[in-house]
Amino acid sequence: MNDPERTSINEDVDNEFSPPRRRVSPALITGIIVLVVLIVAGGIFATTRFVGGSANATPTPTLVPGSNLFYIQTSPGWGTVFVDGQKLAHVPGSTPNDLPLQLSVGVHEVSWQADLFTQKCTIIVPPVLSETKCLANDPVTVPKGPHKGLPAFLIDFTASFSDLMPAQQQSLFQAAQKALDALQSSEIVQPGEQYADLNAPSATATATSALRATLHFQLITDPNSSAQCMGGFLDFGGCRYNGQDCHLFCTASDDLPLLDQPGSWDVFGIIAG
Repeated sequence: MNDPERTSINEDVDNEFSPPRRRVSPALITGIIVLVVLIVAGGIFATTRFVGGSANATPTPTLVPGSNLFYIQTSPGWGTVFVDGQKLAHVPGSTPNDLPLQLSVGVHEVSWQADLFTQKCTIIVPPVLSETKCLANDPVTVPKGPHKGLPAFLIDFTASFSDLMPAQQQSLFQAAQKALDALQSSEIVQPGEQYADLNAPSATATATSALRATLHFQLITDPNSSAQCMGGFLDFGGCRYNGQDCHLFCTASDDLPLLDQPGSWDVFGIIAG
């Protein structure tokens, strides 16, 4: 038998704590999902644009006066210089009062092409000395013009015997020995006179009879030779100069009083007489 009062109480409880639920339209759910996706996607797009914009912003470097000015020096003094593929009609630095080469900010390729030698160098403006091998450590002062008195960089191309192909090296050895052979001379040594004798004590002997002494020069090109080297230009205790092995010809620096003729390649080697 049903109790009317209990039934009424249960219905009141249900009505108080469990109000009737409305069914949400599928179209409304879809709309909310689409709206959320659009908001999230828009946020991602905006973030991407913001980050990308800041990452791609490259500040223009401030040039220190003189940091885009260059002189060029080549040894030997012949050949042609190209900057970014364009031939220079005149090499700045080949005469004392030259104006410097002025390069724009960025990366440039400077190359030197001479008989037997070809060298290239990448120049970044503004340059970094420690990362650019062809730049000399000492700057050059601009002698005149709008940049007078400013320090300019010096691009240095110096030929080395090691730059030559083996066949070219041998041809150079032969040409040098031929030139030395032309210096050969002879003279009569009279009895009682002294002459050089490597087998004698102190490498000096006294003639007991008339002798014909012949002076002959021999180019020593063997890096493993045990012969001692003597010369004011050589490194102490060896046959080297500025880190170069002079058995393979050493390129002379500008401060040596050698031939110093325009267009010449000043080198010296090891010679026995």
